[in-house]
Amino acid sequence: MPPRAACGSPAVGAASGPPSRSAEPVPHPAAHRAYRPSHERGGRAGPAGPAGTALLSRIWQTPEPIERFKKYGEDFVVASSLPELVHGMNRLTGDNLIDLADLQRQIEARDREITNPYTKDLQVMGIRNALAYPGDTLSRTASVHRILDPDAAPLIAVRLNILTRKTLGGLQTDLSGRVLNAAGQPIPGLYAAGEVAGFGGGGVHGYGSLEGTFLGGCLFSGRVAGRAAAAATG
Repeated sequence: MPPRAACGSPAVGAASGPPSRSAEPVPHPAAHRAYRPSHERGGRAGPAGPAGTALLSRIWQTPEPIERFKKYGEDFVVASSLPELVHGMNRLTGDNLIDLADLQRQIEARDREITNPYTKDLQVMGIRNALAYPGDTLSRTASVHRILDPDAAPLIAVRLNILTRKTLGGLQTDLSGRVLNAAGQPIPGLYAAGEVAGFGGGGVHGYGSLEGTFLGGCLFSGRVAGRAAAAATG
C-alpha cells in the first residue's frame, strides 16, 4: 500500500477532519492535524535559568525534535497556503490523490465547528473538554483554533506509512500447530505459528484473548509448530 499523507497547521494535538469525526466523509486518503508553532504563542513568565527555559520549552513551545522534523523530515511538507500544501503533498507521494477543492471543503467544515460555541462535533467537544483540565491546558502547545486561521500558519502535512500492528483471528490450529480444515481435521504438512494462528478470538489465547504485543505467543507457537513439523518429517 502506498504511503498516505496527513495535513494540518503546527500543534493542538487533535485530528481535524477524519470521516468518523466530522459531518462530511473524506473521499481521499488524508487526515488532518492542526497545531500552532512555538513562535506564535508569545512569551510567558516562568522559572529562570537553563532548567527553567528547558521546562518552559517543553510546556509552552513546540519541542525541538518536532521543529527538526519540520525542517529536515523527508515526510513533512510545510506551506503558507492550502494550494501550496496540496501541491507539496501530491508531489511527495507521486500521485494526485489529494484534491484541493475537496480538502478545502473538509477543512472549512471543521473550522466552522471551531467557531460554533454550540457545536455537537465530537472531536471539537472532546478537545474543549480536555482543555477544561489544567494539566491538559499546560501540556498542549496551542489553543483551539481554525486550521486556516492566518495567525496559525504555516500549514504542515505529514506523509503516513500504513502498517499492521497485529491481527485478531486467523487459522484454526490444534495443540501441535497443525492447521485444521473446515471439518476440524489437520491438513497434512500445513502448520501455522504466530499471529496467523489466530491469537485473538479462538486461537492460541482462546476467545478471551487480551491485548498485548503477542511476542510471547509468537515464540511459543513457533517452537511448538517447529517441533511438531520436525517430528512429522523424521
